[in-house]
Amino acid sequence: MKTIAIVQARLGSTRFPRKVLERIEGRPMIAHVVERVAAIGSDVHVIVACPPDDRQAILAAVREAQCDQRHVYAPDVRAEDVLGRFAAVAKNYPADAYMRVTADCPLLAPDLAQAVLTLYRCQPKYVEVPAPYYLDGFDVEVFSRELLERAEREATDPYDREHVAPWIQRACGVYKEQFSPPCPRYKLSVDTQEDLDRVRRIMAKVKGLNFADTLAAAAECGL
Repeated sequence: MKTIAIVQARLGSTRFPRKVLERIEGRPMIAHVVERVAAIGSDVHVIVACPPDDRQAILAAVREAQCDQRHVYAPDVRAEDVLGRFAAVAKNYPADAYMRVTADCPLLAPDLAQAVLTLYRCQPKYVEVPAPYYLDGFDVEVFSRELLERAEREATDPYDREHVAPWIQRACGVYKEQFSPPCPRYKLSVDTQEDLDRVRRIMAKVKGLNFADTLAAAAECGL
């Protein structure tokens, strides 16, 4: 099953502008994300999707990823229309399924993402990280091309356009519960400088890419 992982990235974050370019262990945050997505499996192809105005800076950062999959695509759609950007990727890069990844999750776990893909093969519409394993920073969602194209045609609410998955979840009858991490200290996505400092401490100690490796490093940091 050919899968394209779309890493959504932009420099205009309201809370932390240009955060995806912040350096962790000597390389930009987004380079770590791309490496981890590329490690999910050989059947997963990585596309970093960004606004046109951000392309050059993001391309330079992605080139620091230590893997062969470093493609950046910047369709001519509004920065806030992330759904439109995803649909443009699907139009130009056909696949059986699309995985949504955000560029502020540098500790994404490839093994957990692969487990989500396995679930998708049994239920080929929409799946996300199962509740027992959900932590903020390990988020991935997988959905079909058909659903993505329907969302592009039918979703009109600005929230649905910016966040991609809510319309798809409703179309599938999925009402996502707002799972909280087992402990607030395990927020592993980056929205603030405090988040970035936490991730840097963990990344300095992490010994592998998988879910257990990251949790072990977080525990070692005393988080």
